[in-house]
Amino acid sequence: MEEAVFKIYSSSAGSGKTYTLTKEYLMLVLRDPQRFRSVLAVTFTNKATAEMKNRIVSTLADLKAGKPTPLGKELQAQLDLSDEQLQRNAQLVLESILHDYSHFAVSTIDSFFQRILRSFAYEAAQNANYRLEMDQGKVIRELTDQLLLELGQDRHLMEWLLHFAESRVDEGKGWDFRRDIQELAQEIFKEPFKTFEERMGERLRDRDFVPGFLEKVREVQLSFETEMKRIGQEAQALLDSYELTVEDFLYGKSGVGGYFLRLAAGKDFDPKARARQALLDDKWHKKKHPKELELLAVLDGGLRDLLAEAIDLYDQEYQRYAAASEVLRYIYTFGILSDLTRKLQDYRDEHNLLLISDVTRFLNDILRDNDAHYIYEKAGTAYRHFLIDEFQDTSGFQWENFRPLIINSLAEGETSLIVGDVKQSIYRWRGGDWQLLLHKVEQDVPQHQRINLDHNWRSLPLVIDFNNQFFQTASRTLTEHLVSTIGEAESLPDQERLQLQAGHLIRAYGDVAQKFPDLKRNGLTQEGHIQIRFLERPTGAEADDEEVLTWKEAALEAMVRTIEDLQRRGYRPADIALLVRNRREGTEIAQFLLHYARERAQPGIDYAVISSESLMLQSATTVRLLLSALQCLKNPRDRIATALLLQEYNRYILGDEAADDLSVYYSIPPEEAEEAELEALLYAHLPHEFVEQRAFLSRLALYELSESLIRIFRLHEQHEERAYLQGFQDLVLDYSRTEKTDIASFLDWWKENGHRKPVQMPGVQNAMPILTIHKSKGLEYPAVIIPFCSWSLDHKHTQTNILWAATEAEPFNLVSQMPIRYGTRLRQTCYADAYYTEMVSAYLDNLNTLYVAFTRARDALYLLAPAPKKEGSLKEADGLLYRLASEPKLGTWDPETLTYTLGQPTQRQQEKEPTTVRTLTPGQYPTGAWRDKLMIKSEAEDFFEDLSGETPVNWSHLLRDLLKSLRSSADLDTALTRLYFTGKITLEEQHQLEAKAKRLLGQPPMRDWFRPGRRVKTNFSLLNKFGETRRIDRVVMDGQHAIVVEFAGEEAEADLSGRGKAYTYPLRNMGFERIEGYVVRVDTGRIERVV
Repeated sequence: MEEAVFKIYSSSAGSGKTYTLTKEYLMLVLRDPQRFRSVLAVTFTNKATAEMKNRIVSTLADLKAGKPTPLGKELQAQLDLSDEQLQRNAQLVLESILHDYSHFAVSTIDSFFQRILRSFAYEAAQNANYRLEMDQGKVIRELTDQLLLELGQDRHLMEWLLHFAESRVDEGKGWDFRRDIQELAQEIFKEPFKTFEERMGERLRDRDFVPGFLEKVREVQLSFETEMKRIGQEAQALLDSYELTVEDFLYGKSGVGGYFLRLAAGKDFDPKARARQALLDDKWHKKKHPKELELLAVLDGGLRDLLAEAIDLYDQEYQRYAAASEVLRYIYTFGILSDLTRKLQDYRDEHNLLLISDVTRFLNDILRDNDAHYIYEKAGTAYRHFLIDEFQDTSGFQWENFRPLIINSLAEGETSLIVGDVKQSIYRWRGGDWQLLLHKVEQDVPQHQRINLDHNWRSLPLVIDFNNQFFQTASRTLTEHLVSTIGEAESLPDQERLQLQAGHLIRAYGDVAQKFPDLKRNGLTQEGHIQIRFLERPTGAEADDEEVLTWKEAALEAMVRTIEDLQRRGYRPADIALLVRNRREGTEIAQFLLHYARERAQPGIDYAVISSESLMLQSATTVRLLLSALQCLKNPRDRIATALLLQEYNRYILGDEAADDLSVYYSIPPEEAEEAELEALLYAHLPHEFVEQRAFLSRLALYELSESLIRIFRLHEQHEERAYLQGFQDLVLDYSRTEKTDIASFLDWWKENGHRKPVQMPGVQNAMPILTIHKSKGLEYPAVIIPFCSWSLDHKHTQTNILWAATEAEPFNLVSQMPIRYGTRLRQTCYADAYYTEMVSAYLDNLNTLYVAFTRARDALYLLAPAPKKEGSLKEADGLLYRLASEPKLGTWDPETLTYTLGQPTQRQQEKEPTTVRTLTPGQYPTGAWRDKLMIKSEAEDFFEDLSGETPVNWSHLLRDLLKSLRSSADLDTALTRLYFTGKITLEEQHQLEAKAKRLLGQPPMRDWFRPGRRVKTNFSLLNKFGETRRIDRVVMDGQHAIVVEFAGEEAEADLSGRGKAYTYPLRNMGFERIEGYVVRVDTGRIERVV
């Protein structure tokens, strides 16, 4: 038996990670076809899971069919199997998988943990029917609402939130902090907080602990300030007694005299170099000073002793004082998180649920107290081999859950493996711990073997060489910078350990050097191309000159020229990726290209882009129109929603370019105006059916309402937005299954959650993808452009980054870990260790972000960055890039144009035509009135009639019903078809009824009354002055002119003038000055005027 070994694959970008995982899986199962049940392969996303399953199954199918493949040859050689044995074993494995697919254990890490946890519902103190809540955002919103409801009942909570609001205002973020609380609440789902929660236990649930702790921290702050101010005031009194001033001492206000002045004011307690030098050298004043005797006397009189006391107190206590100040600045964080934690536990109990973030912690508790055999017995599956992908993104809790299972597997003589790359660890903010892969796993599992996959199968040789050289140099440069920065820190107890920790950057990039595979060199015609351009930042008067481009504007211009050049050299739009740091930059690029394509497009160039923002449902005009229509139905007097609806419909649906000018809609009458004014405006610019049926529409079920609005506004004719309409309706349907289906609730949900929902588009589109670097991980493109290659290598001071820091200093050690905000102020506190540790991690995160971005390119990489403000600065990525590009070991540097170049641009050679996906789409987006498709009839007037004999057709009755149902003559065919399908008329009767109706509608007054586009109401009810209801068949309205039309047979009363007078009064009260009334005798076509 081979010795059990735990393999650690270091898989740099493009090194064939999926290939290696597939090979290792097949090596295990092809030896023993029944072993597939005992192999667990874990990935981090559903997409990666599906890809690996497909790769395994397709490879097995190829092996079974005897197709020669490189992987098949490698498997055959390592397994020492004949062709027949390999085919037979592949067939057995494939059949076993297909017949027992539920045991084909390739799953996400969360799916595996959830399956185990379900088996331990009792041990986890959960009802077996507990619900797993995936939407943590929803939980956070509900917890925040509950927290704010308690404001008037909890004095401490009020203090926390007031502190919070004040800090937001100080940072220029405004006082409305609800969203900020929701952002802060994310902390309670992270592993550092869960560790903190375990250690604090009951203290965290004790409402009096935080105020008591706060009092002790304030005492530290107050005690230090009081003592320092006392020293300053005593020194000031001593100087006054000798009639001396600050100016009598060396350096005046910036010297020792000024220091005493600052102490007395309680402004700055740092003695700095000059005050320290005065005490050390006893040099306090200039030689031959006119007041030399007084100066000597005041020193001997106690001033020297006061300075010594101040410096000693500062050196001994300032770290605690500074720590107290930082804790007090952000103590609201501790208080708010404490309250949120209590509410979260109540929320779990009340709703009988577990959050997705709870799973790893609960499972950790279970695995800690039970051996692997018991766990497998409970779960019903025993795994002997573990294959874990993307291990650099694994969290500490997740590894603790896998570790006992893997160690048990190794003890039984079985092998397991992990695959990952520290250099691609860019998800630390989601819990990933890169130190696990770097060194901790090796410590936990001694019988390991580290294997470096050092061939890059993705990129061309010069792209590989550039990345090798850049990141080897960059990791050394940043390590030297960090070691120097930590070395400059004063009074840092663990300085050497922190400097060693800075060396993690070099170790993380120790395997960065990759080779170009020899197998790919045959017939290679391209070497690759790299270009880095640095753009000058306007300064002085230029910065205020609108004619001078900012560096970002210049970058956009350079980007579009690069795009045009690439497409002229044979690159398709889909071959060119535009990578950005955040979504805001992506939006900026998309808007620029859209404007450029309209104004300055070059012939033969396609500027189409696809981005995460463009894939959001709310980016579609049709969806925005539907939302505006819903808002108008919710509140008809909402002027903003009305203006947006008018613009969206007239500009983008009807194509009226004048509608771009929103001033057209500033004429929307205010809320206090007469309703008729608003009605007139809406009738002029919106579909009449929408305006007239708003009350009816607002009562429809949400899905039926969306269908009706699509039909009314003719959105189904917008062929390019079919996917968005379908996505929106799918979303409405899913929402309606679980939530309240009224318009107001849906709009609230959309504002909180729905606006982030994307549309699912076909996988192959010939457009340039704009995506964040984080989204690009795992992808590759022939050409990559990074237009804004400039971001901070440390955390931005404008962002809230919370550290969970520990210290032995009193009284801070009462809290095992204190949530404090990352910032340079921590350097002088007893939390300095946590600050520098986080700084090292932040630099590695941002260097890794550069690595992921640069290694997406296959053929060509283009970087655009600003020239650094200060040459040699390493605070920004552009400074690091400039330092290395301007002193090249590869390529050339042009100091005139600030351009680095490696290799030459070449013509793109398509290896094969890209796969095309044939998409079948209907000629028109299917829509229609739901009540025409399916409706439960509440009455059936002829259901019980005797059908044994023939009944004569009542043409008068049919004609009256038909005419009353028509809004215009254009609706005639639809109405006749409806009568036929409801069984009221036969096909022959339909033709006869159509002829009779057309004769009536052809008469001059009738033709005008039923003309399409008229403003009408049908089956209209009115209240007369006696409170009686009158129903009118048809009202045609034109300004203050109303025409009332009623339909009757010849058998009806001869004189209907009395009825006409009945509706004159209510119509006049509605503002109609001119009223006409007519009766149409449908049998003969005679029209009588009655008013």
